[in-house]
Amino acid sequence: PLGWAPQIRAGDVLRWFHPDARRALVHEADLAAVAVRSLLGELPAGGRHHLTGPEQLSQREQLAAIGAALGRPLRFDALPPDEAARELGAEFPPGLAEVIIAGQGAFVVAPEPMTREVEELTGRPARTFAEWARDHAVDFR
Repeated sequence: PLGWAPQIRAGDVLRWFHPDARRALVHEADLAAVAVRSLLGELPAGGRHHLTGPEQLSQREQLAAIGAALGRPLRFDALPPDEAARELGAEFPPGLAEVIIAGQGAFVVAPEPMTREVEELTGRPARTFAEWARDHAVDFR
């Protein structure tokens, strides 16, 4: 969602793709908390973890949370995948935009899995996306 910041700073409409793609985004502070515990040797060596946020939200719901953090309503203008590929193509190497768009499309049909591993590894619940949005509100102003 930080990639949305330029559009949100410029106005109240986000032109993006797959508004119904559901993700379980993890707050970077939770990633850091797990990393610190690992570096301090408080977690078993060699462990592999699937860290996620505590909820699956659609991109439309993520945008609403950012709007709430900013105190203004934001609107999602859904781009068809081919138009999105043309717009993103200028920012990414050839073929990468299509891979990103297809990956997000997969989360419409099968939402990104969600785990409780942040809580299990840190002893505190994972931060919500609303918390992330409030923590990053300055990035969108």
